[in-house]
Amino acid sequence: MKHMKLIFTSSILVIFSLFSITASAETKVTTKLVDGKKFRDYQLTGYSRNKSLVVLQKSFNKLFTELVEKKQDQGILDKDLTMEVAITDIDLEGFYHFALGPQIQDMRIVDSNTPFRMNFKYKIMDAQGKVLEQGEHEINELANPSLTARGARRSGYVSYYIKPLKKWFDKTFN
Repeated sequence: MKHMKLIFTSSILVIFSLFSITASAETKVTTKLVDGKKFRDYQLTGYSRNKSLVVLQKSFNKLFTELVEKKQDQGILDKDLTMEVAITDIDLEGFYHFALGPQIQDMRIVDSNTPFRMNFKYKIMDAQGKVLEQGEHEINELANPSLTARGARRSGYVSYYIKPLKKWFDKTFN
């Protein structure tokens, strides 16, 4: 019995040490929605306006983190940097149509002629907090007709922003 407790305790310690190693190597990206309630068009189907802002903030933070980590893996960006992104305006693809559908549910309607926009400021800093790069960028494009609803669901709520952000990221950090 004592042997089992020792094995169990050792296993727990190994698991916690693995989590602490993973957490220390984690990229630090902070994404803020600046005065989000004044954005042009940000409400997501099935969410309140407040919850839509929370979901979008988390989705954009995940996307920017993935972009930074890819550049770190390529050796273009240092592993110990931090990135701050301040999104100052969002206009999601399509338009939000109130009380539409068989269950009288509000929904977002998207076609290939609807633009989507995003304005943001960014800052990349080293481990000591020294600013290495900063600037502003604006995305203003038409919705991609080849991105199906299924593909959009797989990519999340920011699916239309992935390609233009990757393009900007590759141009800015090469």
